Parts: sequence; C-alpha cells; structure tokens
Amino acid sequence: MKRGIDISQWQGKVDFAKVKTQVDFVILREGYRNTVDPRFFEYVEGCTANDIPIHGVYHFLYPLNSQDVISEAESCIANVKKAGMPKTTRIWCDLEYDTIENARKKGVTLGKTDVNQFTKIFCDHIISQGYPTGVYTNGDYYKNYYSADILKKYPIWLADYTGDPDYDCIMQQYSSKGVIEGISGSVDMNYCFCADHQETRSQILDPQAVVDVALAETGYLEKSAAAYKKDKTVLDQKTAGAGSDNYTKYGRDMHALYPAVMDFPAAWCDAFVDWCFQKAYGVTNAKALLGGNFDDYTVASAQLYKNKNAWYKTPQVGDQVFFNSVSGGICHTGLVVEVNNSKKIFTTVEGNTSSAEGVVANGGAVAKKTYYFSYSRLAGFGRPLYGQVSGYTSGTDISSDSSLVKQAQIHLNNFVNAGLQVDGEIGPLTKKAYRRALQSAMNFDRGAGLDVDGDIGANSKAALKKVVLRKGDTGHLVTVLEIGLLLNGIDPKGVECPGIFGNSLHEAVGKFQAQTGLTKDYEAGYNTFMSLQQ
Repeated sequence: MKRGIDISQWQGKVDFAKVKTQVDFVILREGYRNTVDPRFFEYVEGCTANDIPIHGVYHFLYPLNSQDVISEAESCIANVKKAGMPKTTRIWCDLEYDTIENARKKGVTLGKTDVNQFTKIFCDHIISQGYPTGVYTNGDYYKNYYSADILKKYPIWLADYTGDPDYDCIMQQYSSKGVIEGISGSVDMNYCFCADHQETRSQILDPQAVVDVALAETGYLEKSAAAYKKDKTVLDQKTAGAGSDNYTKYGRDMHALYPAVMDFPAAWCDAFVDWCFQKAYGVTNAKALLGGNFDDYTVASAQLYKNKNAWYKTPQVGDQVFFNSVSGGICHTGLVVEVNNSKKIFTTVEGNTSSAEGVVANGGAVAKKTYYFSYSRLAGFGRPLYGQVSGYTSGTDISSDSSLVKQAQIHLNNFVNAGLQVDGEIGPLTKKAYRRALQSAMNFDRGAGLDVDGDIGANSKAALKKVVLRKGDTGHLVTVLEIGLLLNGIDPKGVECPGIFGNSLHEAVGKFQAQTGLTKDYEAGYNTFMSLQQ
C-alpha cells in the first residue's frame, strides 16, 4: 500500500522538492467544466522535475446534459496531452454535490439517473481514447446514487475518513486535513491499495496492442489433419499444409492454456480472438478484457460481455464483433480493427473465415473484412474495458438473501464452467469444482501446468507450496481465495475476476485462520488453501 496526496489550485505554490520525501504519489486536478486548473501544468512540471509519480488526474464535472459531458471529457484529454502525460495516466471522473447544485441554479434538476448516465458517458469516452479511468466518490453517492453497473464497471476512488474503507476501492482518500511540508494548509491524503498492479497493467491495456497482433496474423491458413500428423510444426507456418480440418496454432495454444473449455481441433474463430488477446496482454489481463474468461463457443463469449453490461450496437476499434448465422443465432466472431463513422463502415480481422485475398484454399483463413453498420447478420459488439485495473467483476446478480455457499457455487460456475446446481449444499461436486478452480488459477497466474482434474495430488501440492497471497496482490488465485471463504461461511465482501486482495479480504482471511486454528498472519499460503478445500 502506498500513501499519496491529491492537490489543486487551492494548495497554491508547492515546494515539490520537500513533498517528494513524504509521499509515494500525487494526483492532480486537471480542471473543471472546460477550464484547466490554473496550476495544473505547473504541478505536472514540479512532479516531473522531482521524480514524483503522478497516479492520475481528476476532472470535476459540471454538465447540464450529455453533450456537456463529452465536451468536458475532450477538454480534459486535450490538457493531459498538452501536459505531455502518457496514455497510462488514469483520468478520474469527479461528480459531486456541487455538480447537482450548479445545475439546480441553472434550472436543471439532476437525479440518480443523470448521475449514472453522465459518469458512464465520461468514463467510456476516456476509455475510447485509450486512457484508463475510474470514479471518485463518497459513501453517500456509492450507496444512494451510483448503480451496481457503474460500481462494477469502473475502479473506485473512495472518500472515506472513518478508518478502513466501507466499500471496495483501489484508492481511498482517508483524510482532508493532512499536513505535508512544502504545502501551505491542509491537503487531501490517500492510500493506493494496488498501485503496483495499476502501474503495471495500465501500461499495456491499449486496444492498439491487440489490433496489431491480429493484423500480423492475416493470411494464416487452417491446416489439414494429414499435414499436422506429418509435422506438427506446420501449425506455426502461415500457408503451408492448408486444409479444412480445424488444425491451427490458435486452437493448439488456447487448448494448452485452458483444456477444459478450449477444444482442439475445433472451429476456431473465437479461439483466434482469444489468442490475440492473450498474446497482446497476457492471460490474466486477456481474460478480464474478454468478460472474465476464455471460451471457444461464440454464444458463450457474447454472453460474457452481456453479463458485464459491455454489449453495444455500434463499433469501436478493439471491440469483439459477433455475427449471426443465416437462420439466426450467434455463430461467428472477429476483432474490429478500423471504424469509419462517416461512411458507417467497420473493418475486422477474423479467423476461420473465407480465404485471404490472393490465396486459394479449401479451409478457413485469417483475413480482413469490411462491413456496413447496417449489415443484416450483425449481432453486436462486445467492448473490453481497456485501461482498467479490475474493470470486470462477477456479472451474476446475487441477491442479499442468497446463502454464501450459493454465491460460491455461482462463482464456480462462472470460473470453471462447473455446471453446479446452485442449492447451497457443499457436496462432492462442489468440492471438486473448487479444487479445479484452484488448479486453473495456479495455471493462469503461475504457469503451473497442472491437470485441471479436481485432484489435489503431489504436483498440485508442490505448486501450492509456492503460493503466498498478501494484501495488495491480484490475480485469479485471489478470486479462488474469495470463493473458498464463501464456501467456509465467511463473506469476503465481493468476488472479482481477477481478484484484488484488499482490506475486506484481509480481514476475512484472518477470521478464517482464527476459526480453523491456523496462524493468524492474514496471508493465504499452503496451509490456508488446503484448509479451505476440506
């Protein structure tokens, strides 16, 4: 956990050489309305000159309508670019009481619906321009204004001055009365719970990364069974061994990563998209971007986006596009690589499609295609949350009266397609599903190479002995830790995929350890995970 400050013009002249020795990071107010903060550029220069990490900027919104929101977002991005800040700069949406009061004075009443709509428009526009984003809010707005869709979709920076944060967040503003040498008067103080992961991940979640991977694959031809059996290395050659038997490097590689779901050989349009994402961003980030999981069944992949409220009717670069068959029903997919809004056309790169231009082959190929927005067989677009830290959480609506075991079963169904009956009973199938989830998570996070069979044998135990999770860690093992606590009757206050080891999980682990007689060190290692699965 790191400690930092957020500052605006109200801090006046700042001696950043003195500030440097007292904080780990700084967040700057970029501006408000279409106005830049009078000291924004000065503060950027001061932080840069003194090697103080800038963990983002925030923009205070004063819109009266949706058009105002877009205008303010564009103004903010222009100032960030002018300041020479990189695309990894997180741009926080700040919509508060003063936003509503300002609108009221101008004869416009803003309610809960407007708050959610304006926040979504701002954040989605920031994401569309390749920047990470998030929402600054307080407990009142978290509980009474913001919908679950917003709270699940975007990282939260929570103003909470009463100790540990009451709600899940990646950043907590814990005081407004901090004292920092080099700054006159009080200053806002903040904890960043996942700064290291934020910095690492946000640097790579740019939609152009996956577009570049996909474009480089155009011209690849599906291989015949005979060619594959003769020489398996033919899968890595673009045009050799062409055939129509569904043998491709995409299917091979994805099957190796996730054998329980990704078949090989099999129809491979969806495997191609998943392959491009994992090549561009790594396994953990790719799964998060794709709605929480890999899947080679187009219907299931589309549903993952729908579960996350990330399903759209018009395209953006980096979207996963889905097509219907002639008779109806989703049957094919690809990646959007270009969009021309004026002509209402978009271009894709698709796997398992008709042969690439200038190449004659009986089987499928990787090729570029262009469509009108009005194409009759267009089903929709799944939109990854590029630039997010943990933008995806469980999309399943779990009511407050559901038992903790039922919640765990729902998450196991999502995590490893367990097919469990959600009955709240911990039987052999539920226990085996949990062990499968643990093996799968070790493969994803640690490259353990385990058979995902639900049998915690010598190999699984050896891999598990290398695992120690602590506060601030992130990954699929954190998700499995959260699910395991649910199965043992302890609420970790949320299950994410990939998970983030925050304050609530920290306390939940300690509670479980105390109840089971383990050393109460608040860390999840071999003994804790072995106890969770019993």
